[in-house]
Amino acid sequence: MTAPNDTNTIDREAIAAKLDEARALVERGWTQDNFAQDASGQLVVSNSPEAVCFCAAGAVGRVQAPWWESLAALEKAVGTNNIVVWNDAPERTQAEVVEAFKRAAAGLRSGEITL
Repeated sequence: MTAPNDTNTIDREAIAAKLDEARALVERGWTQDNFAQDASGQLVVSNSPEAVCFCAAGAVGRVQAPWWESLAALEKAVGTNNIVVWNDAPERTQAEVVEAFKRAAAGLRSGEITL
């Protein structure tokens, strides 16, 4: 799921800050098998004003984080090559997804995660 990029132009702190924003959304409401849901559990697009629950990728989209770099950081934080599949695994929990965002942001800030 990661795309090639020029690592000299990536602002890791800006991406980490966006991941923090996305994490806050997932903390308030998380979903699987959809990018976003409204309060009644209906599928909505992640930028909908009615969206209250988000999957990992949906939260990244909602905060308008750099798409490929943000997903790559999340994937590296949890050791997967597809954060959408990881998020949607039946055994996955909201707490694990929140932790993935925390680890990805911290890893970008420390340099442990490179893009």
